[in-house]
Amino acid sequence: MNIALNNWIPGRRSVLALCAGIGVLGGLVGEVNAQAVYPTRAINMIVPFPPGVVDSKARIIAAKVSELLGQPIAVENRSGAGQRLGTQLLAQAPKDGYTIGVITQAGAVMAPVLDPKLRYDALKDFQYLTLGYSGYFILATHPKSGFSTLKDFLARAKAQPGPLKFSSSGLGTSYHVWSEALMRAAGLNLLHVPYRGAAQAEQDLAGGQVDVMLTSAGAMPRVNKGILVALGVTADQRLPHMKQVPTLKEQGVDFSITSWLGFATPSGIPRNALDRLNAAFKTALESPDVITKLGADGSEVRYTTPAEFRAMVEKEIGIVRALNTTLKLKLD
Repeated sequence: MNIALNNWIPGRRSVLALCAGIGVLGGLVGEVNAQAVYPTRAINMIVPFPPGVVDSKARIIAAKVSELLGQPIAVENRSGAGQRLGTQLLAQAPKDGYTIGVITQAGAVMAPVLDPKLRYDALKDFQYLTLGYSGYFILATHPKSGFSTLKDFLARAKAQPGPLKFSSSGLGTSYHVWSEALMRAAGLNLLHVPYRGAAQAEQDLAGGQVDVMLTSAGAMPRVNKGILVALGVTADQRLPHMKQVPTLKEQGVDFSITSWLGFATPSGIPRNALDRLNAAFKTALESPDVITKLGADGSEVRYTTPAEFRAMVEKEIGIVRALNTTLKLKLD
């Protein structure tokens, strides 16, 4: 038996019900498609420090993530207030998945401990994505400082503490806090000269405006060129790519520390955006070219889950809070 559709002629109510059903179904399909195709436009990435060595590493990771997502990632350097300005802007950004940011020890760990007027909650206002990499510091000086070894520096600093100065990338940054911790461990009292970023601080170190700086291992090329002199590294053992630089520990100063850089978004972004970002960052951080580029100075590239990253931040806040009972640092 053949049944032709045109043999069935519905009543007016049936037609209206059918049209309404199609409209609702179309709306649902459109909503599902909108959620599934993230991202559909460019993503903004807030970097809370000026251009320089660390900024270039963040850009390497961002470029790979952009390639994987099929959308450009526009990098916006928003430095100031020891990285708290850019971190605050990230916390206050729209929760749509189209703003991501670099998150560091300074913004997520140091600031909650040191700044009583902080305008964000590091454990509530961010959706942590992943750690990007961790690395060590080099205690460096300039060629005309008059000391080429840690022993020389310690002797001079203890004999004439007044005139000696150390620089950092800004008040409350990891460069600053770990430098203060190192000076206390070594029994020193030097004048702190904060800058607006590590690049400028390191530049003035090379020029002799300051005497020492606890800078990133990314400064090693300048050491190799004779622009800076490495006095020690904050690792437990000598690093493979700079075996000529002794650790601080082996020179009698019991001090080892790492710094890190990671990525986050404002809390509350759509689940599909979070899943897509996590997948892209995981692939990017496990790609050989990113590992090779960032590992050139000994940086350890590592993906972590959002839960692992958040737990690490929470643990380090406790460590710095305990440390600061001795250092007594405060940002007004």
